[in-house]
Amino acid sequence: MARSGTALDLLAADEDRALVAEGLRSRAEKSEQRSHPSSNSTDWATLFGYNTTASKITVTAETALRASAVYACVSVIAGTIGTLPAHVYRRLPGGGKEKAPDHPLYPILHDSPNDLLTSCEFREMMQAHLCLRGNAYARVLRDGGGRVVGLDPVHPDRVAIYVNGMSAVYVVTSATGATERLGPDQLLHLRGMGPDGVVGYSPITLARESIGLSLAAEKFGAKFFGNSARPSGHLEVPAQISPDDVKRTKENWQAAQGGDNQSSTAVLFGGIKWSNVSMTNDDAQFLETRKFQIPEIARIFRVPLHKIQDMSGATFSNIEHQSIEFVTDCVRPWAVRWEQRLNQVLLTPTERRSFFIELNLEGLLRGDMASRFTAYKVGREAGFLSVNDIRDTENMNRVDGGDSYMQPLNMGPLGSFPATGDAKRIPIDAN
Repeated sequence: MARSGTALDLLAADEDRALVAEGLRSRAEKSEQRSHPSSNSTDWATLFGYNTTASKITVTAETALRASAVYACVSVIAGTIGTLPAHVYRRLPGGGKEKAPDHPLYPILHDSPNDLLTSCEFREMMQAHLCLRGNAYARVLRDGGGRVVGLDPVHPDRVAIYVNGMSAVYVVTSATGATERLGPDQLLHLRGMGPDGVVGYSPITLARESIGLSLAAEKFGAKFFGNSARPSGHLEVPAQISPDDVKRTKENWQAAQGGDNQSSTAVLFGGIKWSNVSMTNDDAQFLETRKFQIPEIARIFRVPLHKIQDMSGATFSNIEHQSIEFVTDCVRPWAVRWEQRLNQVLLTPTERRSFFIELNLEGLLRGDMASRFTAYKVGREAGFLSVNDIRDTENMNRVDGGDSYMQPLNMGPLGSFPATGDAKRIPIDAN
């Protein structure tokens, strides 16, 4: 049974239970090999009750997405990573760079890693695995010469990691149950923050209580409004009645007032009275709980509230800064993890001297049009931006003669005249 590591399995007690569940305890005790099985939705985690929360809600990577805030956070992060421009660059003498569309990796990363997925779809799915499980995997396809020709995603639940010292082996289980052992150069492994550098923590597992409370509040609200937004009550009868009469009276009331008959006019006879249970939504703090869980979940993923359509704390003065913070504090750490792992696994040591892979974040940091154009004007007049530099940033075609840089005429070394050609020294009167 294939597994990838998650947070609870990295704790000693839970790891022991997982080893017992998969029959690996004796093997682990006889060698230095460490296994990292996963605790996921339909497997041993649920069997042993790992994912059950205090709110009696089972939280897994799949059920967590039913919470709208979790889905919104995962989709905005995964969608952003998926739509970032991914390029292979060639290093130029003097520290510059240029795109290298002639490199075999360029169409794989920029266009499509395989026949089924586009580059955007591939990275969006892999990033969703990272957000939900803390790990994402893709098989690296190579030709006879060892060159990368494609990337096929592998579901994290189908991967187990075995570590002996500093060497890792990935065991991948197919849908038919067949297993295959792959090395680090054969399986692209993206991992989030983790305790040992082998696997990443699962945010869903670590935050299952917060997510469970959100799901429980949503479930309560659905049942509450399914009952015509009224709490349950009881029927009062004027005298002692037999158990059969109690059962019959309850069934008649349910048939008359349940289902599609809710809120219909009731006719009571024989001295029977209906009494509501005196509990309101305010008493249960239902609305406050649901409202609080939105920023609580957003905090897990480091997503600003306005990115998941909660505008309660947004203003016209801070919305742009929050958008920039989303890029620098949330998206950029993931992008760097992508870049460094892609460079390490897909490029050979020799290639890394001349090429590198980069996800472009510039488009997310440009700000509004007025701010961008003001910055371009300053850069152009200060001499460190050319016309084509600006047009490249704005995704516009380059123009002939647009690679020249301007020099401000009113600036230069003290005592010189900054004109065309060499600067002339101008005597300065000491008086």
